[in-house]
Amino acid sequence: MNIKKFSIVAGILIIILISGYIAYTNLYTPQTTEQPEQGQPEEESSSQQALNTEGEPVDETQVPLEELDLTTVEIPEQSDANIRVFQHSELGAILVNINGMTLYTFDNDGNMQSNCYDACAESWPPELFNGSSLSIGSYIAKGTVDVFARNDGSEQITYKGMPLYTWANDQAPGDAGGESVSGWNIARP
Repeated sequence: MNIKKFSIVAGILIIILISGYIAYTNLYTPQTTEQPEQGQPEEESSSQQALNTEGEPVDETQVPLEELDLTTVEIPEQSDANIRVFQHSELGAILVNINGMTLYTFDNDGNMQSNCYDACAESWPPELFNGSSLSIGSYIAKGTVDVFARNDGSEQITYKGMPLYTWANDQAPGDAGGESVSGWNIARP
């Protein structure tokens, strides 16, 4: 009888360990959002989406920011993620690009629309998309990063619909001098 109880407990522990490992790898692995080729319709997912107690869809990839320990997040030399969260020593959690440069939003922009061209774009270079898929960091909710076509034909990356930019005066990863410029805000998760 004791061997039977031991086998059951051991089996449960193994299941818990495997579940924990899967949850850990899903949380700390960058997510890649494939962009459909131009003219191709997006494929619909055939999987069932989880629902919360009110029957609303649950985004299982999103973890509330206040539950995360971001004090150990560092800017690596290189990262696969086009956009990721960085824990700035003075500003808290901010969004940075693949090179670790601080990202900003512009108050005069609209949803999926930029109003920063010419001289403005020289001082505030748009965060452009140059590939076939967007890769986002682990602490960014799926579906919040997208791409739109600018008036000049380039494609700009957005966060929650707002176009993203760097600031020409920020020289190194972690610089965030653009926050003091009127109309410009550091992009935050």
